[in-house]
Amino acid sequence: MQYRFWFVRSGQGLRRSGENKSHPLSAPRTGPRSHMLFGRHTGMAAFFGFIFGLAGILGAMVLLGCGPGPTPPAPGQPFRYLALGDSYTIGISVKAEDRWPNQLARAIEADDPGRWEAEEVNIIAENGWRTDNLLNGIRAQAPGSDWDLVSLLIGVNDFYQGRPVSEYDERFPALLDTAIALAGGHPERVFVVSIPDYAFTPFGQSTSDPTAISVGLDTFNAHAARFAAERGVDWFYITGISREGLADPALVANDGLHPSGKQYGRWVDEVLMPAVAAKLE
Repeated sequence: MQYRFWFVRSGQGLRRSGENKSHPLSAPRTGPRSHMLFGRHTGMAAFFGFIFGLAGILGAMVLLGCGPGPTPPAPGQPFRYLALGDSYTIGISVKAEDRWPNQLARAIEADDPGRWEAEEVNIIAENGWRTDNLLNGIRAQAPGSDWDLVSLLIGVNDFYQGRPVSEYDERFPALLDTAIALAGGHPERVFVVSIPDYAFTPFGQSTSDPTAISVGLDTFNAHAARFAAERGVDWFYITGISREGLADPALVANDGLHPSGKQYGRWVDEVLMPAVAAKLE
């Protein structure tokens, strides 16, 4: 679409701008002052044609999706999560995305889409760590004290390595107090996960007394639950799921000892959610 503008030079009649190489606004004045206008009839028609044509173009842009797009959703409120533990927390023999802390963070985001967004999931844990190793690991990393969520799962190696429960009773409370401090002094932002029972794995079944494993871990779990209750910290029992490992081999990782990603997912879906998400409110 072309729009034509007309120039009038007094004494010379109508002339299209393209017909005079000199610009009408810069040409030397030889007569009365030059000026630009729309013709009374033709000029007004061109003007309104321009307006209606512009409206048509804008309408087409909207129909074709060329106009402004929808407003993007606002990002969720960020939260930072610190997971403390041992091989169960670091997820030995599973992919990083299948570790239960990472599955938990995704579940929180999915529970109320757009409400929460995991800004950071930090795991301080190593295979074989006891309570004393974890205390040292936290001191070494100095993760700060502004975490929105802090979890604690520790004790299987204290039991497996033959450490007495009395020693656990000294170190586990210290870890709980440390976890609360890392959560800014808010015990309601901290939670403890029970120790899974490795007696219900191929490795556990290969030992001389699988039943003794279950009894010993029950003792450690009972002590952990008591210390958590004394401090107003939630304690979540996932041990029952781990005891389905013989009935459902898919709950055990390929190493025959640690939980699989499927089992970790059940911890999140059946025990931890939505209670943990509510801690962020």
